[in-house]
Amino acid sequence: SPSLVHHVGFGYTLTEPTWTLWKEDDRKGNQTLQIPGIPADANGFPDLYFDRTSGQAEIYQWLGNAQENGFDPQRYTNWTWVDDLSWVKGRHQLKFGTMLRLRNNLARDLDNVAGTFEFSQLSTSQPNSPDFSNLGNAFASFLLGEVFSSFRQIPAPEQNFRDWFWAGYADDAIKLRPNLTLSLGLRYEIPSYVIERDGIFSFLDLNRPNPGADGRPGALVFLGDGSGRKGTNQIFPGYHKSFSPRIGLSYALNPKTVVRLGYGLFRIYPNYGRVNSGIFWNSGFGLLQSVASTDQGLTPAFKLDVGWPAPPVSLPSFDPSQNNGGAGSWINQDANRPALMQSWSFNIQRELPFNILLDASYVGSKSNGLWTALEDINQVDSRYLSLGNTLNADIDSPAAAAAGITRPYPSFRGSVAQALRPFPQYTTLWDMFQPTGYDLYNSLQIRLQKRYSNGLSFLGAYTLSKNIGFGGSDTFGDVFGGGGNKGIDTFNRKLERSLENIDRTHVFVFSWTYELPFGRTKRVGSNWNPVLNHILGGWQVNSIERYQSETPLRVRG
Repeated sequence: SPSLVHHVGFGYTLTEPTWTLWKEDDRKGNQTLQIPGIPADANGFPDLYFDRTSGQAEIYQWLGNAQENGFDPQRYTNWTWVDDLSWVKGRHQLKFGTMLRLRNNLARDLDNVAGTFEFSQLSTSQPNSPDFSNLGNAFASFLLGEVFSSFRQIPAPEQNFRDWFWAGYADDAIKLRPNLTLSLGLRYEIPSYVIERDGIFSFLDLNRPNPGADGRPGALVFLGDGSGRKGTNQIFPGYHKSFSPRIGLSYALNPKTVVRLGYGLFRIYPNYGRVNSGIFWNSGFGLLQSVASTDQGLTPAFKLDVGWPAPPVSLPSFDPSQNNGGAGSWINQDANRPALMQSWSFNIQRELPFNILLDASYVGSKSNGLWTALEDINQVDSRYLSLGNTLNADIDSPAAAAAGITRPYPSFRGSVAQALRPFPQYTTLWDMFQPTGYDLYNSLQIRLQKRYSNGLSFLGAYTLSKNIGFGGSDTFGDVFGGGGNKGIDTFNRKLERSLENIDRTHVFVFSWTYELPFGRTKRVGSNWNPVLNHILGGWQVNSIERYQSETPLRVRG
């Protein structure tokens, strides 16, 4: 009806990525090489690297593509349903709506199943020579089959990730007076965060006692049902407080001048795509295995014809200590909370002579809980930097005793610096999905528009702005999504407050169109014949121009 509009929509997409870097190479290189311990059906060709000393030319290129084989399968399925209703009733313009989104990701990470092998000139150098580090030949080491270091992935089974998202909203634009309109709105969202259907997923629980570290907190937990597992497939806890109110006011001072005010809360849901990476979340179901020579190549890590050493654990393994001495991945406990953005604006529109409209606005926003890499939960407290070289000393050394540093747990072995970490049983902790970023944006926005008349129209816009914060351009909430950047000191995060890398102080955009006055209906050429008019008449000249400040120069420490 003229006062009631109802819209219903349904969408379905199926995507199987084909980007080159992560496209599987279905050639089975190890069927030719036959390296023991590497599956014959591993996709691609094992990576072979030949290192060199600084005094040698780079003679040999690396071979293989094991690390360029990603997921097989990698399939995204999305279903979306929307239902919107618009209703004009007296002084009210009512809008109601809801949407439901279902997503499924079927994935198996097969990166580097064929293995990566490094060969060093040290393996064929002269052990007792004063020039030991400069002698030898990496390719000769390869011909002898002496592997200097190697790493590979034993993949976890296929994983099936699912999530859903529901949102509903209600808005009412109320005509309080002929020149005054009040807009009120409320949006509510329920995100059901991703689960893995079969519980093939593991991560660190910072409160779980670690039996391999004498009960010190910080150990692996495993999703799914069964002995040694968590009893749930839920990765993130639910969140049910996503209420987002909005309010707006429009007041016409006179027929040519309108003032508008607005304020609203908005929720920002970052990218959870990192959960399908076997690099971080498959401990116990898959394995990242690495070995290296322990005596500078005098003894190889292993011989190629002998093949890879047996895995240290049998899979699946639900030993909560199996990552001790290496890296662990932790899901931030506040990762279920979407970032909260407050947005506000003040706007004046004024109609000027000659069909020109002036629009001037102040627009600002403040965001908290953005995903970024500001936090490092396993950083040594910066107050210990005063220990200097003692940090590199063994925990049982006299230097450690003199500094009053003791073992964090009885069976600990390592350096003073490692002992001072909050979780000394791990050398590295990937702090993932951390909502530690923030952003503050303020801007003056001016727009000048001339509607078409006398053959001319133009639009000019200028923005003066400042964008301060940390992490506004990171979508994954970890050091990888942040382009390798992270906070300098997790204990003093105020150090990170700076201009965002997307900040541009000045932006000017100008476009115009002018219809040349030539032709039978124009000032010049009113008596032209049709042929001449067709050739010379009806021409337009236009331009689109953009001028802007550079983004800040990033200086990394």
